[in-house]
Amino acid sequence: MNSDGRFLARVHKAVAFGSYIGNADRIGDLDVAIDLVRREPDFRKHAEANNRRVNEEFERGRRFDSILDQLFWWQREAMLFLRDRRRGLSLQDYAPIREIVDASPHRVVFQKSAHRATRNARGRPTTNAH
Repeated sequence: MNSDGRFLARVHKAVAFGSYIGNADRIGDLDVAIDLVRREPDFRKHAEANNRRVNEEFERGRRFDSILDQLFWWQREAMLFLRDRRRGLSLQDYAPIREIVDASPHRVVFQKSAHRATRNARGRPTTNAH
């Protein structure tokens, strides 16, 4: 999803938590907290792109229950894609539960690096900040 420009969100971090990570006798759903960030840092450009996506969804027949559902479509669309109708997978927004997840047994399963590998003039790997 991070490399697909169709999405207005990128996954910054994914953290597994809950019975899958802990010492529970019985494992329930695989709980994963997802930290999404806007692909477009400029809020106005992001909002315009989100409005275009909402209009495309209206044209396809999707209905939104509220204006908030429309404003946060960029997040919902990303979560729907990530879940891909898999039973037993519970995706949560990381932001409101960050303190709880971080204070309990958890495992970071994905984190976007602040650096990316590039090659210098001699073809040797280097790291540069984004």
